[in-house]
Amino acid sequence: MLNTLLHKYNKLRKQNLLRQLLPGIERKYAFVGAGLHSISTLYPILKFLSVPIKYIVTHQSDPGHEIKSLFPDAVFTRNLKDVTDDREIAGIFVCTNASRHYDILSVLLRSGKNIFVEKPPCSNLEELNSLITLSKGNICKVGLQRRYWPANQLLKQILVEPSTYVYRFRTGSYPQGDELTELFIHPLDYINFLFGNFELLSSLRKKTKSGIVYHLHVSHNNGISGLVELSTSGSWNHPLDELIVDCQSESVSINYPISVSAISKPKRIMNIPSERVLKKPLIAKTYFSTGNLIVPAADLNTFMLQGFFQELHTFLMITEGKPEKKMIGNDLEQLINIYQVMDQLRKD
Repeated sequence: MLNTLLHKYNKLRKQNLLRQLLPGIERKYAFVGAGLHSISTLYPILKFLSVPIKYIVTHQSDPGHEIKSLFPDAVFTRNLKDVTDDREIAGIFVCTNASRHYDILSVLLRSGKNIFVEKPPCSNLEELNSLITLSKGNICKVGLQRRYWPANQLLKQILVEPSTYVYRFRTGSYPQGDELTELFIHPLDYINFLFGNFELLSSLRKKTKSGIVYHLHVSHNNGISGLVELSTSGSWNHPLDELIVDCQSESVSINYPISVSAISKPKRIMNIPSERVLKKPLIAKTYFSTGNLIVPAADLNTFMLQGFFQELHTFLMITEGKPEKKMIGNDLEQLINIYQVMDQLRKD
C-alpha cells in the first residue's frame, strides 16, 4: 500500500516537473543583445527550454562562433526591422546595454509582439509613461526576478500583520552604470511587491570613497513603514540582501535567495513578557532554506532559486497561449511607483 502511494506521488512529481521543464515551445522568437548577462543567464535557460530563436540582433555583424553554436539556426542581424517585419516572430527578448533599452522598446512595442526586457526598461518616469502608452494591447514583462523567487509563495502566508521592516541591500561599487535603475530597482521593486505602493518620508544620499549609500524612510499605503539601506559600498564577493519584518507573532528574516527564517515573539501576561518570568525556550523556525544543496534537484538550481527560470517560463507560456494560473505583475505599469521614487531620489 505504502509503495503504491509513493509510486503515484513520484509519478505526479515527475509529470509536474516535465510540464515545467519541457513545456513544448512551438512559436518562434528573437533576442536583442549578446552581452554578459545574456550569455551567462538568459541564453542557457532558453537553450534548455528549446526555445526556437530565429533572430539574434547584435551591434556586431559577427558575434563569434561560440554564440552561434548555442543557436545554430538563428540569423544574426544588426537590423531590428528584420524582427519586427517577420510575422513568425511571436516574442522578443531584450537584454543589451541598459541605456539603449528605451529606444529599442520604443521601436519594438509598435510591432505588436510580446516582449521580455531585462531591467531597466528605461531611465526615468517620463520614458516609462511613454512606453506604457506604446504598449497598450502588448505584453511587456520586465526582468525583476525577485518577484519569482520560490520563497514568495511562503511569504504571503508567513507575513501576518506586518507593521515595520528594515531592509539592507549592499553590493560592491558599480562604476559602469546607474545604481538606481540597474541595481537598486531590485530592492525597491521587492518592497513594493511585498507591501504595496509606498512613498518617501525622508532620504539621505551619501557618497563615500567606495560607493554610494542611500538611507530611506518609507511608508506604504497600508500603513507599513520601513527603513531601507541601498549601498554600493560593500563587496560583490559578499553581497547583502536582508529584509527583517516585524509581524504580529514573530520576526521574519528574509535573505534572498538563500533563506526565510523567524523568531517567535514571547507571549505577554498582563502586558509583561512571559520570558521575563518563565523559562521558556526560544522558538526559531526555518521556513525556506537552500542549505540542502547536496541533493541534485532541479528546483535547487541557481536559475530556479533566483527566479530567472520562472520569469522566462511565465513569459513564454503567455506568448504560447498557455498562461499560468497565477500571474505575477512585472509589467511596465507595476513600475510606476518605483520610478516615481527613483525620480524623487535624483532630485533630493
